[in-house]
Amino acid sequence: MEGRAKYPGRSSHEMANVYLHLAKKLGLPDDAPSAAAFQRDVLDWPAFEDSVAALKRLRKHFRLVAMTNADRVALSAYAHTLGNPFDDTVCLR
Repeated sequence: MEGRAKYPGRSSHEMANVYLHLAKKLGLPDDAPSAAAFQRDVLDWPAFEDSVAALKRLRKHFRLVAMTNADRVALSAYAHTLGNPFDDTVCLR
């Protein structure tokens, strides 16, 4: 819960701040362009192959609802990489 309290904004926007925080600790470039690039990349991360396959199998038998603490922008990006398997979604914003 500490991370949520420290970065209370939309998850699709806060990853740049998370990157900057970690970059200093890990000795990575801690500039705005690097943080913005990380933020964009997070939304493009591929889904695990077995997750896509498992959700396809489940969708044949069940109605799928995604519940997450991500915001709608992030959830939309993540759902897309999963093949948009969800019948409905519940998220923060």
